[in-house]
Amino acid sequence: EGAAAKLSLLSALMGSCCAALLALSGATCSTWWGGLLTGCIYAFSPTVWRFSTQFEVFALNNLFAAALLYLSIGFLRDMHRHRFSAYFGAAICGLGLTNQQTLVL
Repeated sequence: EGAAAKLSLLSALMGSCCAALLALSGATCSTWWGGLLTGCIYAFSPTVWRFSTQFEVFALNNLFAAALLYLSIGFLRDMHRHRFSAYFGAAICGLGLTNQQTLVL
């Protein structure tokens, strides 16, 4: 019971970090309200909610995908200033592919 509860809590934390990264990505592309709406729609969708409350690979995969999206937006906005985003994005992509190969899609 103890280990399963801790891993489920970790999965929920990864799901909430994913929603926060999606909200930041949405706020970067549009307004603050658009980012908040993006994060809330994602966080409260039934499928995401289910996979974030049980320990599976999907919450971590979604976190990697949201991090790649956020870093890609930052890099595309200003390529010269955000060169670190490209290197960090490549590292996140490599880690994400070791977790689950559907990150390529």
